[in-house]
Amino acid sequence: MVPKRLWISPKSTPFSATRRVLWSDPVFRRPGGISMTGPTPRTLAPTVVPGEPWARPPFPACIGGQLTLRGQTGQFLAERHGTPLFVYDAARITDSLGRLRTALDRHHPATRIAFAAKACGLRAVLELMRAEGADIEVNSGGELEKARLAGFHADQIVFNGVAKTDAELATAIAGGVGAINIDSVHELRRVATLARAIGRAANVALRLVPDLTGGTAPGQETGGAATKFGCTPGELPALAAVLKDAGADITLVGVHVHAGSQITVTATFAAIGARVVELARLVAHTTGLRVPSVNVGGGLPVGYIAAPAPDAVPAYLHAAIDAEAVAAALLQPIREGLGPDVTVIVEPGRSLVADAAVLLTRVVNAKAREGTRWLLLDAGFNVMGDQFAYKWYFHMINATRADRPHDTPFRVGGPLCDGGDVFFDVDGETQFAALLDAVPDLADQSALLRRLLVRLPSHRALPATTDVGDVLCLLDVGAYGVDQVTAYNGRPAPAVVMLDSAGRDHVIRRAQTVADLMVHDTGWPPPSSSM
Repeated sequence: MVPKRLWISPKSTPFSATRRVLWSDPVFRRPGGISMTGPTPRTLAPTVVPGEPWARPPFPACIGGQLTLRGQTGQFLAERHGTPLFVYDAARITDSLGRLRTALDRHHPATRIAFAAKACGLRAVLELMRAEGADIEVNSGGELEKARLAGFHADQIVFNGVAKTDAELATAIAGGVGAINIDSVHELRRVATLARAIGRAANVALRLVPDLTGGTAPGQETGGAATKFGCTPGELPALAAVLKDAGADITLVGVHVHAGSQITVTATFAAIGARVVELARLVAHTTGLRVPSVNVGGGLPVGYIAAPAPDAVPAYLHAAIDAEAVAAALLQPIREGLGPDVTVIVEPGRSLVADAAVLLTRVVNAKAREGTRWLLLDAGFNVMGDQFAYKWYFHMINATRADRPHDTPFRVGGPLCDGGDVFFDVDGETQFAALLDAVPDLADQSALLRRLLVRLPSHRALPATTDVGDVLCLLDVGAYGVDQVTAYNGRPAPAVVMLDSAGRDHVIRRAQTVADLMVHDTGWPPPSSSM
């Protein structure tokens, strides 16, 4: 039998920062040592995103040699609140919301902004959004309740989701939620039944597949029939039949589409605008009902890198378009196709909060392997879920030595007892090396293959003097960060602070304690009285 060949992860091959070794499993472990029967190890050339520029005064800036956040040093905040630590900037959030509001009003005044709560569900952030005039989009009963607690009125709430429970739908209907975005014919039937039982009409919008791609990460694509989202246009006759049978139990309030997150090309937004016009007309024709609003979803991008770095990260991480460009491309076809009175709803999340937060983390260990320097931090995928789930890039700065040239490559890892807890694409690097070893003729296409398979830089550019005790800063972590924190490896969730316009820091979520990790556990054996 031919031995099966396995790739061992970097957790098992720590002898080189970029080496992948092909082993033959029947001889992987033998008395007296390990034998290798595969080919010669392959060394991959390091890749980095340039360290500079990174400053966006006053959040962040470089003053007195250190990274500062609206006047406070990252070092001080880390010492005061501990690390890891999320730091949000309230003024950056209000500025981003204001710029978007101005751009939308310029092109179609009848536009509503519904903040996507999944991007950041912190109560302080939700209350800030409400105070600044935003509506809200939620994806679960939990987010629906958080929206209510944050002060949003029912008619300000858009309820999305592919698997809403009967309990969640009943709560939304009874509460008079502004729009329940219907994700299937089956769900529409359930809504009709629940509305009839509750005795209150349900406000619904039909989420339709626009059959568009956003050009973003595969896991962020939401606009095609191959994804799990929405109803296809071919299902409109069935949807129309349910609406007709429901009568007064359902009120059609609009049509909803969503093409993806982090869309960086204006032509895609123009296509979304044109497609929602087509779908709104199709819905009106098929159902015989008026379509008073169109919800075009989110997707507005954030610039996670200052300039394109095609050899290190995917192109969608660089955003060269702003709110004005998006608004112009998106709203012109809608205004021309549906008129000035149609209400347009946008659901931004990432673009309003991503660059309004940073993560401070401390170097707790350092080592060197065959000339490659490693830094081990107190934050890993327990804190930065998107970094590992989507191979998302967050730029890293040495907050303690911010004025030093960030020109030395380091391999960086987190604290978890897991070989994948590293700030590079261990899976992509392994697959790339395996493919080249298995098919040597692909060597002349290695640059292209690496771009396709490896979605993070192999190293991070930091000052050569970076060492244990330094505070590092990860930028643009305000979206999909705090809400994905886990207690894996028994590591309590970090604190979250918000800076006001004067730079004063306020704790908006306290750090977990070790006691918090077991607060919901009941233990074993159970009390004898419950046996």
